[in-house]
Amino acid sequence: MSNNKAMKDLSRGGRRLGQQLHDLRIFNQLSIEEVHVKTGIPTWWIDAIELGNRELRLEHLYVLAKLYNRKVVISLEDRE
Repeated sequence: MSNNKAMKDLSRGGRRLGQQLHDLRIFNQLSIEEVHVKTGIPTWWIDAIELGNRELRLEHLYVLAKLYNRKVVISLEDRE
């Protein structure tokens, strides 16, 4: 697999996670500003993560998962 394909696959995964984080924020009736206050993650970063426009740092993922009372599961899957 080329580096470009690998990066596109990771980017697609990031967009899915970003959408999940957005959905959880809305479900919990929190604004981006409220998430910022509770996590210390800059508002612009939260917005970019939710839109899939920014890489998701593991430390941010764990903080956000804790805020939303979720666990993080990472796995390796076979390539198709």
